[in-house]
Amino acid sequence: MDPGARAVAPQAKTPQGIFATIAAAASALVMQPLPLLLPVAVDLWLWRGPRLSPEALAAPLAAVMAAQPDADVRLAEAVLGWGREGDLGAVVGWFVPSLLAAVVPASLADAGARPTLTASAGVALLLLLVLLVLAAVGLMAFKTPLARMAGGEPPFGRGLGREVARNAGRYLAFLGLAAAVVVAVVVVLGVGLAVAAVGGVDLFPLATLAASLAVVVAAVLLAFVAEAIAFSRVGPLAAVRLSVAVVAAKPWTTLGLLLAVWLALFTLPQVLTPLLSTGVGTAGAIVCYAAVAAALALARMIFFVERLPAGADRR
Repeated sequence: MDPGARAVAPQAKTPQGIFATIAAAASALVMQPLPLLLPVAVDLWLWRGPRLSPEALAAPLAAVMAAQPDADVRLAEAVLGWGREGDLGAVVGWFVPSLLAAVVPASLADAGARPTLTASAGVALLLLLVLLVLAAVGLMAFKTPLARMAGGEPPFGRGLGREVARNAGRYLAFLGLAAAVVVAVVVVLGVGLAVAAVGGVDLFPLATLAASLAVVVAAVLLAFVAEAIAFSRVGPLAAVRLSVAVVAAKPWTTLGLLLAVWLALFTLPQVLTPLLSTGVGTAGAIVCYAAVAAALALARMIFFVERLPAGADRR
């Protein structure tokens, strides 16, 4: 058995606590650090690779937002700012752990040295869709070796490429399903608000509150969908069921882990930002963030695996 896999292979049916899980994950990555390479590679691209300008998409979007009744001009200006300074390549960093996708681009050493590639709105939109597919592949290329480690297997080996490709297809199906549900809910809400407005009732504040609560609840209940796909090799609906089952079994413990992970990943970029003013500091910050993010991702995977319902083991 691979040393890193041995460190996290389940030794007993009793699940570990939150901090014990994180410690086990960190120990496993000390012995098997190869999963850090993908997050580091994404950040190196966002640091030294060409910037894919989103300005062709941001400008018309900001114009539509500014033209709405009671529009918030600051929000439209923020979208225009993203178009001027943002990078479509950061989409990959929304899925694969990335320090540079979470910081202000101007804080980077030699921020203006990257070549900028621009395109028309149609080409930029097509590129965005391609990057979303690449992001799903990247996420599963990151999660699948961690799933193998959590199951006591070597993270890299025979059949990994096929497994990553299948898991990426399953995750894209989940994203498509989620997008369809969101669109349907928005349409129904829009129709309901319009009907209420005709009757002289303003339900917008109540709808906004309900939607915010629904987003928070969904973020918790669906927190382990990627882990379910990577470990159990199931489709999107089965992955949703497994994620909900794990969360529902121990809701407060799960919430504690998720809060610890989300808080660490939110605050760490702020802590590391001062290091980004020099090249050496940027390189060190990238490796540091990749190590912490990979350990937390493996901790999530171990947490999920140890709390899987009976009969839902790795397929």
